[in-house]
Amino acid sequence: MVTHADALMPALRAFLDPSERYGGMKSADCIDALVSWGAVAAPLVPAIVARLSPMYLSFALPLFGAIGPVAAADAETQVRALLDDEHHGAEAAWALWRITGEPGHAPALLADHLARYGGHAARDVAPMLEQLGPAAAIAIPVLREHFHDAEHGHLYDRVAIARALWAITGAGEGLVTPLLEAVTARPLPDQGYWGSASELLAVEALGMIGPAEAVPALETIAHGRARVTERDAWRDELYQQAAVRALASIKGRLPS
Repeated sequence: MVTHADALMPALRAFLDPSERYGGMKSADCIDALVSWGAVAAPLVPAIVARLSPMYLSFALPLFGAIGPVAAADAETQVRALLDDEHHGAEAAWALWRITGEPGHAPALLADHLARYGGHAARDVAPMLEQLGPAAAIAIPVLREHFHDAEHGHLYDRVAIARALWAITGAGEGLVTPLLEAVTARPLPDQGYWGSASELLAVEALGMIGPAEAVPALETIAHGRARVTERDAWRDELYQQAAVRALASIKGRLPS
């Protein structure tokens, strides 16, 4: 859809016009779809800010973060107003970092959010900490706590946490096991859960970390004769391409 952004802009501005009488959730659905546009969606920020009441503005935080600095002039004030929000303050701090380039309190707020809401918050919080990288070092203890929570830890949480820990520390020790568990089950998911499937994120992470023990599992995905998913050929190809890239990254670092 982003390839047709110029043609779609007039219709989107009309849809987001404050005079249109429909609920905020329809606007939120539209905004959610625009996240994949990234900076291309920047011209719509004034319309989004005008359309959304404070009650719904939090729905636009992922989009403001995806747009990045281009959104600063029109959205920064509104994002700052959400910093003290109990439920959305951490995400607002992350979006503000994406807008201004200054981490500020984002790492501490995200770490606190994860500590208060537990490992299930990792699926949302860990990718933001991953983007922050070494600047989010304050979150290492709580990430490790939930990574090793055998009773309440879930695979999709642990994959997200492993990626964040790798991005922050650059050390892969102890992180590979859940990533391998995610990619050796069959069939792999046909659809993502809240975005990209954790299994696909695990394939990418193995390529970043580069463990030699991941090669057989990745070879099976990339070149095996059996289906990767149950029935989705397009998703099969997505996994295969990701595995090929991961293998190239790993083999490029192995001793010759």
